Amino acid sequence: PRDVYFNLSQKKIYVKENVKKELSRYYEDKIRLVAVVCILCGIVGMFTTLSKKEDNNKITYLERPSSSVEMDEISVNVVNKENESKVIIKIPARVYTNEEAENICDIAIEKWQKKFCNLNKSLEKITGDVLLSDISDNGEVTFEYYMQENSYIGYDGKVHFDKAEYVNGKCDAQIKVIATIGEFEKSYIVSYTLIEPQKTLEEKIQAIIDEQDIHNERVYLPKQIDDEKINFYREEGGDLSWMYLFAAVIAIVIIYIGKDKDMEKEIKKREEEMKLDYAEIISMFLLLLQTGQSIKNIWYRIIDNYEKKNRKRYAYEEMKLARNKIQNGMLEKQAYREFGNRCGLQEYIKFSNVIEQNLTKGSNSIKIQLENEVLEASKNRIALAKKKAEECSTKLLVPMIMMLIIVMIILIFPAFLNMDI
Repeated sequence: PRDVYFNLSQKKIYVKENVKKELSRYYEDKIRLVAVVCILCGIVGMFTTLSKKEDNNKITYLERPSSSVEMDEISVNVVNKENESKVIIKIPARVYTNEEAENICDIAIEKWQKKFCNLNKSLEKITGDVLLSDISDNGEVTFEYYMQENSYIGYDGKVHFDKAEYVNGKCDAQIKVIATIGEFEKSYIVSYTLIEPQKTLEEKIQAIIDEQDIHNERVYLPKQIDDEKINFYREEGGDLSWMYLFAAVIAIVIIYIGKDKDMEKEIKKREEEMKLDYAEIISMFLLLLQTGQSIKNIWYRIIDNYEKKNRKRYAYEEMKLARNKIQNGMLEKQAYREFGNRCGLQEYIKFSNVIEQNLTKGSNSIKIQLENEVLEASKNRIALAKKKAEECSTKLLVPMIMMLIIVMIILIFPAFLNMDI
């Protein structure tokens, strides 16, 4: 069961027998984080829903499309008293005045000349074929060109250098280009009478839109229809409130699992730390044993030496817990056995078994067994250190690759800028 797992994990992390407070605090932290996420997502979702139709979405005009687009259809929500309806407004393209059109053509012809040069350095030095474009970049201006006798250029942009007449190695040529924006229309006056049908709300709005000056940049929406006030709002992509609920659920799952992952990381850190300290503990124990002291005195001296360093190490904290149990009346053998079981690592279980066996049978081979343990622990410590070093080098690989990519971009990007495309 997960409760048993969490209980054992908390005991290992806090090195205590009674971890009810710590376990309660652990669940309280998880519940508190989940509650905060739910409240925040609820507030944001509520605010988004309530502010959906506030004045910040209210519009009074629409932008006309450029002349390259004949007609633009825009969907808006129309609020009429308590009713709301969706309408599609057709916005005709803006027609430029003669002054505006002339200015646009002047700018467009300058860009056309640059394209005309193609791979040549300038208009004064044409050494290769040119490029004849029919339309501007934004599609508003179209071009027509007419070849004169002294143009020497084909409609495919190929320059006929062999037909040119050179003076001092140069030949002046010309090409006629006409830039056009919009269309020329001939007007006819037709007289007839129309019986206006009953128009829908959408048709009434469209009629008001069509009556506005087509030269204006903006199309202003009516404030009332048939003496009745109306408001326009931009149509939202949809109610996104469910996304906040979904985000809250995902966040809750991540937090709940993340807290468990943090505890698992702490347990893993504890095991690695205890493996590193094992060689130190067993070496110190063997050294003190050779002085002829009892196992209990050796145990106490190791702990006293640890407490002077004012640091927390899991293995020594477990030894302190075993010492406290012995001082409270528990048998030494039982305290050492529980010490090994609480550590949960094969090395410490074996170490506690050796001590327990010595106390029970009075074996004289404890020194030999501990010497073997010292050698094996030293090898394991070296292997663990190598493993940690490899993990560190692997973690550094990603930032090194990123730095390499950045350096390559810094070196290659200027080369692309200097290329003639």
